[in-house]
Amino acid sequence: AGIGVQTLAPFQNSIDTESARAQREFDRNQGDVDVFDPFVSYRHMNKVFDVQTIVTIGLTQFTAGNMRDNGYQNSTWLNLDTMYDVGTSGLSFGARLSYSKFFYDNNDPSILQNQLDQVAAIEPQVEYIINDTFNLRTVFRTFAYQNNNADNTMERRPSTQDVGLGISVTRDLFLFPNFQFSYDDPRIENTNVGLVANINMF
Repeated sequence: AGIGVQTLAPFQNSIDTESARAQREFDRNQGDVDVFDPFVSYRHMNKVFDVQTIVTIGLTQFTAGNMRDNGYQNSTWLNLDTMYDVGTSGLSFGARLSYSKFFYDNNDPSILQNQLDQVAAIEPQVEYIINDTFNLRTVFRTFAYQNNNADNTMERRPSTQDVGLGISVTRDLFLFPNFQFSYDDPRIENTNVGLVANINMF
């Protein structure tokens, strides 16, 4: 089980966008601090023919303002992560197969196009372990498809790539500073910089 804290664009007063939806979400939520989407999940780890596999099923309850504004209530999801170690080189590669289904408590016709119905993806990933503390990881988000509640047609999502440095500070604290860039429009203003912190409480 887990829960987070989210603040959107805390260091910006404006955005340069032609998307009415993005502008509306920015105006409503910029700088707000939200309890972020508590979830519960079950994970099973195994090894099949020297390939590490992790199967995760979960349920998320949406609480973040930008999600609740568009009627998101909860979602269920299924992930299959695979990784294969290349000998003792520290290099490993694999892929994540994921599927998510979303549910809503607001069916206002004006926001149906903002409501995802299903998302399915295959995301190749590569990791290099530098030492017990640091590892490099990149994820290619090039084969992802989605539909929304206004249109049942599955459409390909924009292609992006994550690159980050994993830092195992302690057994219970893992930091992942990273950036994500777009293949379709690789401008600096379309590049996201973030920090993920995983904290084990028990």
